[in-house]
Amino acid sequence: MARLGASRIVRNFLFVVVDNQRTHLVPEILQSFEDVLRQRQGVAEAEVTSAAELTAPQKTQIQQTLERLTGRKIQANYSLDAALLGGAVVRIGDTIYDGSVRSRLNQMRARLAAE
Repeated sequence: MARLGASRIVRNFLFVVVDNQRTHLVPEILQSFEDVLRQRQGVAEAEVTSAAELTAPQKTQIQQTLERLTGRKIQANYSLDAALLGGAVVRIGDTIYDGSVRSRLNQMRARLAAE
């Protein structure tokens, strides 16, 4: 660890992890550390799923809109899901913004069935 330039605190922490036989939890520990770091920096992680590949201006517009809505800087991860039919679904923590065509069709179907 010294050759890697790790600080004394990091070395001691890793020794505790190894001594307590928790090395299999290192990926989860790292994820938790990154979550706390993002929270302290005021950054929120957003999962954006769209029906089609988004262009750079669309990604920029979505990011700016989400930053305005949340009041935090957004770090977005993009993925595709053709089942959405159109639009996008954004998940930030426990909050979901669903602007997909599939969702709209399901809402219309439920309203028509209720009538």
